[in-house]
Amino acid sequence: MNLLPIELYLILVIVIPLGVCFAKWKYSIRWRASTLICAGLSWMYFNLWMMKLDPPGNAFANFVYLVSGWLWLLPIFGVLFVIFHLIESRLLQPIRDKIGSWGFTLCSAVSVIIVIWNIFGRMSEQRAITAARHELKKRGYDPEGRELPKYDAGHWIIGYPDTEFGEIRLTRNGKMSWIGGL
Repeated sequence: MNLLPIELYLILVIVIPLGVCFAKWKYSIRWRASTLICAGLSWMYFNLWMMKLDPPGNAFANFVYLVSGWLWLLPIFGVLFVIFHLIESRLLQPIRDKIGSWGFTLCSAVSVIIVIWNIFGRMSEQRAITAARHELKKRGYDPEGRELPKYDAGHWIIGYPDTEFGEIRLTRNGKMSWIGGL
């Protein structure tokens, strides 16, 4: 797969609120309770996302993440709420239950697959080479000559034996860990 794990994780911004709307239909939850559920899932999603991005570890940033995490998915949920509320009044209860059941199951399956990929997945070799070039150019290096990619212990190491810096090591999400060596 050519997507970084964190890029695929961003798809959950739509899938989670959509799954909450389908859960509302499936389990006949009130809209206020659905909003609270979405806020809780938003907090979990946002804080897991921040763990992957490795934010600065100071008290102010942690407080901002703790407070703002509750709100991130609510605007999307609000848009979906309006759409689902308009459709809900036009559907019979058995049809809503069936659609809610299928939709909730699909959203749950997609969420589980994305979370598993985010934990165990990795970027492709070609994407690693592209990310390495980007990181090197951003720091003023000229990546030229042979490129020797090697996956080791959860990281891509791209060797450049024809250059002075030698190699670059990338994190799972395409950011530079270090430059040098060989």
